[in-house]
Amino acid sequence: MAMTEELLASIDEFKLETEYQEGNIVQCYPTPISSDEIITPACFKKTWRRKEQCIAFGSFGSVWLEEAQEVKGQLRAVKEISKQYFQYVGIDYRREILAFAKLSEVFLR
Repeated sequence: MAMTEELLASIDEFKLETEYQEGNIVQCYPTPISSDEIITPACFKKTWRRKEQCIAFGSFGSVWLEEAQEVKGQLRAVKEISKQYFQYVGIDYRREILAFAKLSEVFLR
């Protein structure tokens, strides 16, 4: 499938509201609203703490292990990329994000 500008532009719709608080990463995940009778918050917040050791690195960034603060033992790997580096070398960073989205979809099936 050819990547179009429309597809790459749609990546921005999946951004999570993120705050950095005292060494923690707090992200707001959208909550689906199912009916007018049920009042739900627009999002639920989850707090992550980055482990000290980088678990992988490469040309486009580094991968860090993070642990959920609300659920002990829940881990995730987060790739940190530099938009400035991508701009410097003339690569659209959204293509890297799109590749991750496709890989994530395969692993979540």
